[in-house]
Amino acid sequence: MVKNLGLLLPSVRLAGTVSAKLFAEDPVGFTAKVAEKFRMSTNPVLHRGARLLSGGLKRISGSPLDAYCDAGEFTAGIQWAERQRRVSRREAALVRVHREKLERLRHEFPARIPMRRAHTVVHYLTNSLPYTNSGYTLRSQKVLQAQNAADIHATALTRLGYPLVIGQFSRSQSDVVGGVTYHRMLPKDFPTSLTRRDTRATQELVDFCREQGAEALQTTTDYTNAIVVAEAAAILGIPWVYEVRGELESTWASRRPPEAVDSEFYALAHAAETRAMLAASHVVTLSEVSKRDVMARGVPEERITVVPNAVDDAQLEWVPDPARIAELRSSLGIAEDQIVVGAITSVVEYEGLDTLIRAAELLPDKYVFVIVGDGTDRTRLEAMCSAKNVHFVGKKPQSEVLDWYALVDVFVIPRKDLAVTRKVTPIKGLQAQALGTPVVASDLPALREVTGGVETYVIPESPEDLARGIADVAGTRNARGVEWARQRSWSANSRRYQSIFLG
Repeated sequence: MVKNLGLLLPSVRLAGTVSAKLFAEDPVGFTAKVAEKFRMSTNPVLHRGARLLSGGLKRISGSPLDAYCDAGEFTAGIQWAERQRRVSRREAALVRVHREKLERLRHEFPARIPMRRAHTVVHYLTNSLPYTNSGYTLRSQKVLQAQNAADIHATALTRLGYPLVIGQFSRSQSDVVGGVTYHRMLPKDFPTSLTRRDTRATQELVDFCREQGAEALQTTTDYTNAIVVAEAAAILGIPWVYEVRGELESTWASRRPPEAVDSEFYALAHAAETRAMLAASHVVTLSEVSKRDVMARGVPEERITVVPNAVDDAQLEWVPDPARIAELRSSLGIAEDQIVVGAITSVVEYEGLDTLIRAAELLPDKYVFVIVGDGTDRTRLEAMCSAKNVHFVGKKPQSEVLDWYALVDVFVIPRKDLAVTRKVTPIKGLQAQALGTPVVASDLPALREVTGGVETYVIPESPEDLARGIADVAGTRNARGVEWARQRSWSANSRRYQSIFLG
C-alpha cells in the first residue's frame, strides 16, 4: 500500500503537468481526446461531460489557424499568424508547436548501422497492455512473445509519459503481461517542447538499453518513434529494426477531404517515413503489399522481412462454449433461427460500417448485425440505424473477444477503398477464419492477402454487393479459411524473427 502510494503521488503530479502542457499546446485536440474518452466510459456522468466538452470544442476552434493546421498546411498557418497584429495565447502556442512539428518532420536520421546478431532486444512502443487494448498492443504482445520463444531476450519500454498521456495512472514502473515485461518511462517532469521530449526520451532509452545490455532496438511506425530509436541506436552503436504497421500520411488523409493528399503534411510525413525506413538496419512489414511499397521507397528487398499478422496456435484448437454463445444470443434477443452478421473492429470511418448498416436494410429480418468495438464514428453510425436488428455492443475485454467471434455466423470487413486500407492488413479476419467462420470483405489488395484469397470479396462501399455476399455464405463453414489460418501462426513468426536477429 505504502509502495503504491509512493508511486501514485508523483504520478498524480506528473499527470497534472502532462495535462496542462498538452492542453496549452493544442486545446482543441486535447479536449477532443478527453471528450472521446468520456464518451466511451460506462459512467453516465462522464457521458454528459463528453457532450459538454464537445460543445466547448465549437467555441474554441474558430481560428483560421485551426483550419490551416487541420488541413496539414503548417507553414501557411504560421505565416497567417505572423501577418496578424495580435494573436491569442492559444494561437501563439499552436504556432510554436507546429514549428516544432515541422522540425520533426524534416529530421535527418543518423547513418544506417548494418544489422548484426542480437540476443537482447529492447522494443520502444507507443502504448501497451494492460492500459491500452488495441490491434497495436495485441500485436506488440505477440511479437515480444514470439521473439522470447526464439531465444531472443525481448523487453519493452513505452513512450515518454505513457500511460499518463492517455489519462491512466501507472500501477508500477513496469507491468508483466503474459510473460512480457513492459517498462514505463515516467520522468519527474514532462518537458515543455516536442524537441525536449524527444531528447529526454532518447536519453531515457539509452540508459535503459545500457541497463538491459541491449544489442538491438526495435520500434514501430510512425517516424516520431523512429527519431527516438535511431538517435539512441546511434549513441549506443547498435542496429535498430523498424516495423511498418501502417502508413501515417494515408491514415491521416483518410479522415479528410481528397485534397489532403496534396497537403504539406502529407508530403512531409511520407518523406519522413521514407527516411526512417532507409535509415533502419532492417524493416519488418505485415504484408507483401506493404513490402512492395517499402521497396518502392528505395529499401533493398534483402533488408525487408514480412512478418504477417497471425493467430495463436492455441486459438486454432479452441472450442467455443455453447452455453456461453447461447447466453450472448439471449442477451441481445437473437432467436435460434437468426443469422448473426458481425464486425469486431475499431468504429472509425474508413472501416466502412455505414456500408454495412445500409446492407442491413436490404436483408430480411432473419439477419441480425452485431458491431463489437468503439471509436469516433459510433455516434454518427448509431444515428443512421433505423433498423432494430443492428446492435452496437461496445468494446469488450480481450478475455471475452473469442466468445464474440464464436457468436458470429458471417464475419464482415466492409472497409472503404482508400490508400491506407489497400495496404494495411488487419488481423480480425484471420481470427474469424481460424474458427471456420466465412468472411465477406471489401475487394482490396490488403484484405485479399491477409485472408489468403479464399473468402468472399465484394465491391467496396456497395451495400447491394455486400448484402449479396452475406446472403451467399450464410449458413456455411469455410474449411479453406481454417487451413489458411493454420499457415499464419505465431510459432511460424517466431522463426521469422529468429532469422532477423540471430541469422
